[in-house]
Amino acid sequence: MRIIVKPAGVIRMYVSEMELDVPPGHTLDQVIDCLRIPAPLKLMAFVNGIRKDGCTVINEGDEIRVITRMTGG
Repeated sequence: MRIIVKPAGVIRMYVSEMELDVPPGHTLDQVIDCLRIPAPLKLMAFVNGIRKDGCTVINEGDEIRVITRMTGG
């Protein structure tokens, strides 16, 4: 099945906006693993505009936006 990946911010250094084919039943964590984003980056992901956790199952045509978490102090 085909999904759309839209990276934001620093993530764009590692991943371009793309359409990606993934097997049915793939989770958000599995999609992010496929992108090979460096592990030290703290990520948040949104599916169709709604923040989701890694165990969320992805569906045909979903739009996945991946961003880094902001920290500060």
